[in-house]
Amino acid sequence: MSVSIFETMKSGVDADLLSSDALFYPSCENATTVTDISQFNFSEFDYPGGGGPWPPPLGFISAMKITFCVINMIVSILGNCAVIIAVYHNPALRSTINFYLVNLAAADVLIALCCMWPHLVNDLTKPAFVLGAFMCKFNAFAQNDKLPQRKFV
Repeated sequence: MSVSIFETMKSGVDADLLSSDALFYPSCENATTVTDISQFNFSEFDYPGGGGPWPPPLGFISAMKITFCVINMIVSILGNCAVIIAVYHNPALRSTINFYLVNLAAADVLIALCCMWPHLVNDLTKPAFVLGAFMCKFNAFAQNDKLPQRKFV
């Protein structure tokens, strides 16, 4: 028995609150408690790549993306940790400007740990978002992406 995407998406969310686009295009924003992607029936939709194998095979371009992303993460983490350790162990470097640089280095380490790999995984598995509902919300929060804008009066 196949489950249509309309029934799956409608089961966890009140359909009256969703726009017609949200009912037919599964994405991170309207994720429900369903975490197994095999429960969705994507055959009704025209996605790039068609009904190819899942997960999509890794080609040369994907291997290059993974390689450069991993190298970038390692260099970023090691270089920024070196800045933090140098300022920590050398009292002569403890100035206001260097504390600011340590804060920037700590922020760069957090970006490398929390934001680089979800972006890579999302890019490699498009059009599906395979990281789950928590990572959907955490990634948007960490990258300040798609958060509601405050309006000041």
